[in-house]
Amino acid sequence: MDESEKKILIDAWKKQLQIAQFATNEECLNQYKLFVIEELVNSATKAAYR
Repeated sequence: MDESEKKILIDAWKKQLQIAQFATNEECLNQYKLFVIEELVNSATKAAYR
């Protein structure tokens, strides 16, 4: 991921969750990883019960 893509994600996160403040941009990007994993698990769980 290049720097401009990282900046887009960071800016989007800050606009959506102004409450969440991260010490570094890297922490912000790491949060995206956790969010994606959580969404995958939620989707898999829903699919398992269909």
